[in-house]
Amino acid sequence: MLDDRETPSSCDNDAPVWNTASNRLCWNMYLGNRRVTGDVPAYAAPARAEDLSGLPPTLSYVGDIEPFHDETVTYMDRLAAAGVETKFRVFPGAFHVFDALVPHAKISENATDFLLDGFEYGIENFLTAQS
Repeated sequence: MLDDRETPSSCDNDAPVWNTASNRLCWNMYLGNRRVTGDVPAYAAPARAEDLSGLPPTLSYVGDIEPFHDETVTYMDRLAAAGVETKFRVFPGAFHVFDALVPHAKISENATDFLLDGFEYGIENFLTAQS
């Protein structure tokens, strides 16, 4: 949940697990009256941040039928444009938490491999020496 504002993929979405109704309910529970006024700080909805430069490297993936698709694509594009190193994939035909619900499906295995490869890359390239 990066953006409390609705996007084309979050409107009229009836995907399993997470859809328009659950998304609206949770944003309303989280933001309360602030959602109605639009007075939402970036720490509550990261997509509202104007400057994304200086953020840490970011790894993410999203299914293309889930409500978070558009906001995730936009946010990852903005991170990359701000000079943040990103690793990102869109999985066609996938809904929210597809990888956890059907872990042995080929698409889920591909998502898990992408995630694990990304973590390995992060450890090899961004781990700070511990004292």
